[in-house]
Amino acid sequence: MKMMTRLLALTLCALMVLPLVACGAVSEDDVAEIAPTPVMDVADLSKLAAYEDQFPNKTPEESTAIWEWAHKVVEDWYARYQELLANMKTEKKVEGFQKDDSEYSRTIIVARNYQKVISGQGTKRATRTLSAVKGWADSKWAKTTFERTEFGGFKDEANRQEATGFFYVKKLNGRWFYIDPYGYPCVLGAIQGVVPVYSSNSDQEAWVLKEFGSSEKWAIATTMKLKNDHGAYGTTGFTGLGDLLYDVPEGFVNVSCAGPGITTWGKEIGIAWDAGSTYFDPNISDYAKLGDDGKRMCNMVMPVFDRAFIEYMDEAGKTMLAPYANENRIVAWSCANEIPIKTDMLDRYLKYTDPDYMAKNYPDNPKVEYYYETYAVTMTWVRFMTGKDTPAQGDITDDLRALFLAFIYDHLLYVCEQAYRKYVPNHLFIGVRWLSNGEAIVVDESNTILARPWLARSVARYSDLMAINWYGRYYAQSETYEEFATWTQGKPLFLTEFNGWTEEGTGYSMPDKNSQGCFATQEERAAYFEHITLEWMEWDTVIGWSWYRYNHYRTANTLKSTSGIVQDNGVYDAYMQASMNRINNMAYNIAHYLHERRGK
Repeated sequence: MKMMTRLLALTLCALMVLPLVACGAVSEDDVAEIAPTPVMDVADLSKLAAYEDQFPNKTPEESTAIWEWAHKVVEDWYARYQELLANMKTEKKVEGFQKDDSEYSRTIIVARNYQKVISGQGTKRATRTLSAVKGWADSKWAKTTFERTEFGGFKDEANRQEATGFFYVKKLNGRWFYIDPYGYPCVLGAIQGVVPVYSSNSDQEAWVLKEFGSSEKWAIATTMKLKNDHGAYGTTGFTGLGDLLYDVPEGFVNVSCAGPGITTWGKEIGIAWDAGSTYFDPNISDYAKLGDDGKRMCNMVMPVFDRAFIEYMDEAGKTMLAPYANENRIVAWSCANEIPIKTDMLDRYLKYTDPDYMAKNYPDNPKVEYYYETYAVTMTWVRFMTGKDTPAQGDITDDLRALFLAFIYDHLLYVCEQAYRKYVPNHLFIGVRWLSNGEAIVVDESNTILARPWLARSVARYSDLMAINWYGRYYAQSETYEEFATWTQGKPLFLTEFNGWTEEGTGYSMPDKNSQGCFATQEERAAYFEHITLEWMEWDTVIGWSWYRYNHYRTANTLKSTSGIVQDNGVYDAYMQASMNRINNMAYNIAHYLHERRGK
């Protein structure tokens, strides 16, 4: 077979992370100027010289059907893109908050290496805790406390809303809140991965059985402990009706239930490997381990445009979602976690889905057929946008790269949302749990939704609320949030992961390989918890957060991170407990106070 576009694919082999031109709020006058527009008319898609290209192991009729499908995907997307541009004409800039530097009254040193931190060689960070917030202690909100429902709602009768029996979100007096099944508003604090034993830790398992007698008794005691002493009413680490935490009467709510999506589909067909973040490749087994250089390399191409994926999502909705449709302790569903949002996704899709390239590099691998439709859709989209049957390297601009990334996720969320709305209509739909940046203490702008205007605008249309795993950013920069909130038109936001670690008092010594920030003491780590949650609550969109994680992170009996809140022998860190209690149990009040202080 001789594919017409092989030359293009070969010229794009050198993959680079390329900067995007971000745009802020958009007025009616300049939408057309900054929006990438197709050279072709959508009615002319059928004129593309594509049907002569036959795919390996496919009949001419099957190949033609693939190209017809690709044209339909692009045509349907373009109609949605036109709607997006129309919405942008009324896009309003979201104003940020003015930081009072005097409230950031202490300095904390942060680094990746514990020895570097305790020797004072890390990065100095100005930090704010609740006691430093001016006017808070004397405010009516600090002096008023509300009882809480078993769902975490604050029993503020003056602001009680309609009780639907399920969670929903609503803006009250200009600020977003969760509304619990009883109709009470709340800002939810959660802890991810609340399990008695993490990753076959036999020492921890033995302690749990000795201390509590059974895992079921552990679950009851731990639920009450975290609610009463940490103000944590939610978790993200359970999905099954038979799981321990579901069996606890008036137990946790699940703020981010993991459901089917491109990751579960990828695992089913053997092209995805999940290590928190998800990696994609037809030879994924080669990448499920570190290479000699300590890195994992894979193509990151997701077959989101495969018709079989759409069929899978509907079937998964029936089997994986529908059984939980009436569970009122499920707050929201996510369909993926930390999947690729690199700036060079268009380059990757052009190179790594080309049938000639795949036949050469993945010989006798039947999985390559899952990429035929993704290749056809990608090529059709590029041809549509450039007006050329055989685009050249120079035709692939940064604007196209930015829009193609949005095109991928527009289709993914469009497909997934239909299944979730159909089978779990009573629950909120998050979509993807995005990254604030890369998984490192150094900000990696190449993998952050906070620098993706077209992506943020596109996916916000399908989600009831946005979700971000917050790593590598000590501050919730006002200008960054202004842009993101503007692009998503002020959609409510839940921070699904964040953490920090320290060796102090744990009895463990950590290698310099942890991806999160390290603190010298438990007290400073707890101060960071207060600092970042206060940063978020300055924004009227943030309705909660989830600390990552409950246990210290282990692989079997090998410690990987001291970022949990409890040690193997059940000893809770007193500083983290106090800070979580102080913030989580007053989050609703603090949010109101900060909102009113801004005069909104």
